[in-house]
This record gives sequence, C-alpha cells and structure tokens, in this order.
Amino acid sequence: MFQLCTVLVAITALILRESAVEHLTTLILVGTGFVIVFFLLWHDMVKAGKRVQQLETEINKRANEKLLIWENELGGISRGYWS
Repeated sequence: MFQLCTVLVAITALILRESAVEHLTTLILVGTGFVIVFFLLWHDMVKAGKRVQQLETEINKRANEKLLIWENELGGISRGYWS
C-alpha cells in the first residue's frame, strides 16, 4: 500500500507539469486513489488489531493471568481511536 502511495505521488508530479485542465482531472484521480489506499490500509490495520486481540485473549486464558493487555484494554479498537 505504501508503494502504491509512492506511485500515486510520482504520477501526480509528472502530470502536474501539463495544462490547467489536466491538473483538475489529475487531482481528482489522485485524490480518489489516496482515499482508496487510505481505506485499504485502515481495513488492514483494524483486521490486524482484532487478530492481536484474539491472540492476547487466548494467551491470557492459557496462562490464567493478564500477561498481555494492550489491544484488549488500551488499543484503538477497544477504546476508540481518538480517545
């Protein structure tokens, strides 16, 4: 995904050298590309966080202790990303 962002920025830089009409089209396309990439990265991040929560729960259950607490008690998925 990070490589895709790099390619989008490179394409933007190349196309912005053209006329003003093409600037608007390019900015719309690149903006759409960034939004798509952002949501794909966000989806992967949330999916990974949920898996880590599952692993923490299983490890804590097997150990009969609270050894791991980050994702289940302090992570963005459990508390909200802006708190």
